[in-house]
Parts: sequence; structure tokens; C-alpha cells
Amino acid sequence: MSARPTFSARTGGSCVEGQCVCTPSHTGLNCEEESQVSSLPEAQWNLEASEANDSPYQYAAHFQNDGYIALPKSIFPRSAFDSPETIELEINTVSSEGLILWQGVETSGARKVRKVHASKKELGEHGKGKDFISLGLQNGHLVFSYQLGSGEAQILSRRSINDGRWHKVTAVRTGKDGYIQVDGGAALHGQSRGRSLMVNTKGSIYLGGAPDMTAMTGGKFQAGMTGCVRNLTLMNARPGQQPAQAIDLQAHAAHGINVQPCSS
Repeated sequence: MSARPTFSARTGGSCVEGQCVCTPSHTGLNCEEESQVSSLPEAQWNLEASEANDSPYQYAAHFQNDGYIALPKSIFPRSAFDSPETIELEINTVSSEGLILWQGVETSGARKVRKVHASKKELGEHGKGKDFISLGLQNGHLVFSYQLGSGEAQILSRRSINDGRWHKVTAVRTGKDGYIQVDGGAALHGQSRGRSLMVNTKGSIYLGGAPDMTAMTGGKFQAGMTGCVRNLTLMNARPGQQPAQAIDLQAHAAHGINVQPCSS
């Protein structure tokens, strides 16, 4: 016979034979403690669709104070070495520096954050020198970077995007070759060094920032961006090759902190 729960049902967890499974918002032996990192409540999300979508689902989020959303790596599976991968999003920020999107290793600090969301326990890694793919801000300019194991690519936009206006960003990588476009302008190309063609990223996809940021990014970023991101699309295809579907952030978010609705 199953044991009775040892804590109030309002936490949403359950206990069977002395073993408790907690919801993301609670931790402790009997799920009696509130975790510092929680799943994102509906009230924190923008209920208005963006100009490009007429849907009630949540496609936009505002980040501040190193806020971020963690998305499962399964929503952006790695392609074959000769297949393109595309990241598209719209951004509105005044930050001159900061992380916009990151996928790489999962650090020990990030594992501690995630332990209230999953029972699987693995040792984390330091991100320095490891494979990754990222979008960030550098002196107000967009920077698209990736490391395939034998050398890093870094592609920087010619003009800044931290003017407090919406900008559409497109980043495409096929093997070692990559390019970025801002607001549909001219493509800026780059290439990683060495012979490696595949990126081996083990961790979650982080939007707006990341936990344990300095370790996870190997010192590349010390802070997340402040501002709004909307209409994030991750595709294993070139832009226009298949219909683009923006990711419902509320439905896919594993957890997040310091995320608010976008004001416009």
C-alpha cells in the first residue's frame, strides 16, 4: 500500500513509501522547502502575441538581473555535418554586453540548479575549450560564436543592435561555415578553424542568460542581456527551406528566473 503524502498537496509533489518526488518549485526531504529556482508561472508571461503571430501562446520574454530560460536540448537536435542549422529571433535591448543564447556543456553549478527538476545526476564540466554555440552582445554588436573542438568561429555584426528597437537576427551554421544577418541585411560570413565539422553540445539551451555563467561559458560572458526576446526559432534547415515555427517558451521552458512579460 502506498504511504500517505507527508506534505500538503498544494505543493503538487507526491510521496510513495518514503520517497518523495517534488515539483520544480519545491525541494527538501518532504518537499517542504521552496526552491530558489522555480518554473515560470503563467502570470510572468506575456499574454500578447507578437506582430508576427496571432496566437495566445507565449513567444516573448523580458530578461533582467541575469535572468534566463532553460530549454531542453531536444528541441534543437544536432544536424549532419553538411546540414544547416538556423537560429532566428527578434531582440530589443540597450545592453552593450551580455549573453543572448547559449548551448554547450552542463556545469556543476547548472546541475545543482537542475536537480530539483530531474532525478538524473551527472557531474558538470567547465566550459572553457569545450564545444558550444552562442549568440551574444559585444560592444552593442551581435556576435555569433561556435566551437567545434578544433577552433572557434566568431562573427560580429557591422552595426550595433542595442538601440532599444526591435531587430531580427538570423544565424546559420553548416559544418565549419557560418553567417549572420541583421534585419535581412547583408550576410556576414565566418569559419571555425581546424578539421572538425560537428558541434558536440551536451547541455540545455539557455536564453537571455545562464546559471553558473562564467564557468559555463569559459569566461566568455559574465552577465546576461537585459531586454526582450521574441519569436525564437531553431531549425535544422536554411531560412525559408521549411515553415518557421516560433517556440512556445512557456510550454517548453524547463525552468527560469527573473523573466517578465515584454512591455511591447
